[in-house]
Amino acid sequence: MSTRGNEFGARLSQYNELWLEHVARFEHKLQLLQTAKQGMEFLLLVSSFLFYYLIDCIAQIIAMPMPFVR
Repeated sequence: MSTRGNEFGARLSQYNELWLEHVARFEHKLQLLQTAKQGMEFLLLVSSFLFYYLIDCIAQIIAMPMPFVR
């Protein structure tokens, strides 16, 4: 009976090691996804600012008085 107990204990420790490896891999992927999300949010912020600036420049050009053409 003790051999079965030892075998079960060995299998359980192998399972625990595999489980910890999977959890560590999952945490690493989650960290990468969070970093990618922050990068995308930053790019969205910068692109929206540039778009607003471009639209503002176009509006200022349109609002300029037309030069007299002879």
